[in-house]
Amino acid sequence: GVDISHPDINFYEGEDCLSDGGIPIVDPEDKDGNGKAGDCRGWDFTKKRGRLNMPEDDARNGHGTHISGIISAKKGNGGLAGLSNRIKILPVKVIKRNENLVGSAISFTDQIAKGIEYAIEKNADVINMSYGWASTIDSEIIREHIKLANEKGIFVVSAAGNDGNNLDFYPCNHIGVICVGSNSPLQED
Repeated sequence: GVDISHPDINFYEGEDCLSDGGIPIVDPEDKDGNGKAGDCRGWDFTKKRGRLNMPEDDARNGHGTHISGIISAKKGNGGLAGLSNRIKILPVKVIKRNENLVGSAISFTDQIAKGIEYAIEKNADVINMSYGWASTIDSEIIREHIKLANEKGIFVVSAAGNDGNNLDFYPCNHIGVICVGSNSPLQED
């Protein structure tokens, strides 16, 4: 998720936004007919279907907001500038903070597949997945959705794990995924 009211981030604004670009809080409409009323600035697939499925950042460290800022923070606002003022962020939340992935593998993979499908429907250029999982909970449905995104010309980027393990880490190990990792300043694992 992302802090969808953050003033420095360039957000995608869908048809369900108010005429002034605002987020519909009361009686949101489904102007684009996708079944997600009020999906003005993305969607949260971790919530039960409700009136407001805003993809808010619930991470203690604000990871989604931080990454979104690195990518698209507005230039000249007194803070840092992102890669480009022309990049728009479409937040799509598929994992809750502290979600136990092992016990909920089926809903987890379903949520990710729905998130990828949503980004494809919204004509995203890049899908960033700052998460990953072990091979034991990987699934064919995610592979199929990543392949579909690639076929539509969408770049899929994923975290490499950054934990120093030599184990397979998904979705990084999938064909068509750009794997991003880091190391310490001393280039240690």
